[in-house]
Parts: sequence; C-alpha cells; structure tokens
Amino acid sequence: MRILGRQTVWAVSVAFTVLASGCSDPLRTEPAANEPLEPRPVEQVAFGTPYMCGEASVNFGVLGERARMAAGGEVFDLKPVASASGARYRAVDGTETGFWSKGERALVTVRGEALPECRAVREPELPFTARGQEPGWMITIDADAIFLNADYGALQLRFPRAAPQAAADGIRYRTAAGGRRLSVWIQPRICADSATGMPHPYQARYELDGKGHPGCGGEPKSLLTGGEWIVETIGAAPVVDQSEATILFMEEGRVAGNASCNRFVGGYQLTGEGLSFSQMGTTMMACEEALSRQEERFLELLQAVFRFEISPERRLVLHAPDGRSITAKR
Repeated sequence: MRILGRQTVWAVSVAFTVLASGCSDPLRTEPAANEPLEPRPVEQVAFGTPYMCGEASVNFGVLGERARMAAGGEVFDLKPVASASGARYRAVDGTETGFWSKGERALVTVRGEALPECRAVREPELPFTARGQEPGWMITIDADAIFLNADYGALQLRFPRAAPQAAADGIRYRTAAGGRRLSVWIQPRICADSATGMPHPYQARYELDGKGHPGCGGEPKSLLTGGEWIVETIGAAPVVDQSEATILFMEEGRVAGNASCNRFVGGYQLTGEGLSFSQMGTTMMACEEALSRQEERFLELLQAVFRFEISPERRLVLHAPDGRSITAKR
C-alpha cells in the first residue's frame, strides 16, 4: 500500500496549513541543516480535527452541511452519504475520495487509495505513562503535573502540566520548573518497546533542557480491545471463503469469537513480555469438513500464541514460537 505523501497538516489557531517535510524523525524539534522545513501553502481548512493515518496526516472538519478534508497536499469538499454505522462522506468532485468516521478512528480513501486506519490526534487519556531505554526513563502525566523519572531513577523532577498543543503530528507539552525546561511529544503511532518488542499505541519523546530521548507510551491492551478482529490468515493459509473467524478482546481479560463454525470463549493474559491465551472452550455444533479443519488449526494455533504486533497497515499479527501466525483486521 502506498502512503500518500509525508505532508503534515499543522493546527495554527483555527487554520491549518500543509507542510512538506523530508524529515525522517517526525518527533525531532528542528530539521537537519540540509533539510529545511518550508511551508507549502494550500487552501486553508478553517476548522477540523487532525488525524494520523499511518505515516500520512489528514485534517477533517464539518461545519453545518459543509465538510472538508485536507490530505496528501490537497483539499477536498465532501458531502454526507448514507452509512449503516458512523458518519460517512464522499468527495463532491466525483473522485474516489472519502472519509468514514468511526468515533476516534476513521477510514480515509484519497483518489481510490485507502490509507491505513486513521486515529484522531487528541490528548491521551490521563494519567498517561511513557517509558524509554538506555538510560531508562519514565514520564507520567496527570491532570496537574508531569513527573520525570530519568537515568534509572537518579533524576526525579516534577513539572506543572501545561495545556497540550495539538497538531496533525501529535500532542506536545511545554513546561518549566526550577530553572529547567521540559518538552514532551506524543504521537498516535505504533511503537515497539526496544527491550521487549511489545507494541504500544503511542510514540513518545521528551527533551530536558534540549537533550532528548525516545520511547513508547500508552497501554498495549488498548491496541487489542475496542472492536472485533476479522481473521484473514491462519498459518500461511487464507481463511476459507465466507468463513467468519473472529476474535474479540474484552477489558476484563476475557476473549471470545467465532472459531470458523463454533463460538469460542476463553481468557487472555498480557504481560510485559507477551500475550497468551488459556481456558479455551467452544460450542459443539456440527460443521462442514473444511470449516472443521480450519477451526481445529485456528484454536490450536491461538493457544500457542506468545506475542502480538500491529503491522503498519494496522493488522493484528499473533505469533507462535514456531514461526506460524494468525493475522486479522478490524
């Protein structure tokens, strides 16, 4: 899938301007000397919400009957269309361009090309925790303060929580106390912990007096919960046509779904090291032979899972120690 450009739509007051950047590190505060960050103006979007769609940035806004979306260096006027769920809009110019809102997530198509699942750029739920390695650090943000624990605990500082600044590339906090300055960036992009490989929902970075360190933030569980996953492959094989193998992760550590024919229930455990399933049970309906074989492979592989990842296309990948995997989409 091609990512439509690396433009970033920044929120400045209530107007948004698309910027073109070749910067390889989206969290860096200043471009390198050979990478000038020059604004490339397009028609302004005077209202809206920024979204991150993989590496692409999108801004979408509705005011009365008017809807407008900025994506890939272009601005599209949209009109509402019928939808069974959420709010759906299509470009009035007849191109295959659209925006389908599903709460904090959205599906965006630009001139016939689907972007990875989009997430609204908002301040994360508080308290929020981010961590990094080498040297080990942790930042906790609550309603009143930002706490920094750095250098494996040798440095502990408390700063007043400043109002977050939202832009299409993430949330930024700037604060100061005791003659020291702290900046914290949070981006809604998948981040794999450098020590364990565990995926987190946010990339994070802090700078203390100009010296920065990257890390990951948010709870890995939030990547699993929030909706049903539709299984696409089991092992290296695609699922049987029109079979409906699904997985639903629930907040209380329970999992359920369709194993291909029978319903299944069980438990899952998410630790700092990985993901595992246990106490699996199914209904006992008679199934077609192809579905029975697929169901057997699915349940056997599911119980062998030891870790998970989220692909750049926002696919869930469940890994077994022998290299087999299950892939699923929302």
